[in-house]
Amino acid sequence: MPGDNATRLTVPAAGANPFDAGANVPISEAIAEGDIMIVAVLARTIKAETPDGLGRITVRVQQNAAPYPGFGQNTILIGPNWKLIQIKTQAKMDIAKGQAAVTLQMAGAKQTIEIGRVYVLTGVAP
Repeated sequence: MPGDNATRLTVPAAGANPFDAGANVPISEAIAEGDIMIVAVLARTIKAETPDGLGRITVRVQQNAAPYPGFGQNTILIGPNWKLIQIKTQAKMDIAKGQAAVTLQMAGAKQTIEIGRVYVLTGVAP
């Protein structure tokens, strides 16, 4: 992986929901409704049993407590080469300091994906 280590996540079978398997990346700062954010994920697919062979990751910013309200949900396709995916979104709600996370939901397919660094930039110009 460019830079340092990666985490390999293997999903043995597609789930009923994308969030049935995945990872959470905590966001330490507060989020205010209207904030412009960029979420960047460095990832690659090792193997995916999908029609196009590409892995699928649903990226979402959400609160860490039930019922897990959130925003900015995007499903991205990941190939075999390292790629930095950037998603620009606007916060649809306030989330208190330390109560938010970026979720990387991967149960959309039987797949093995490596995740490198995940970046969250807030205060981005519109």
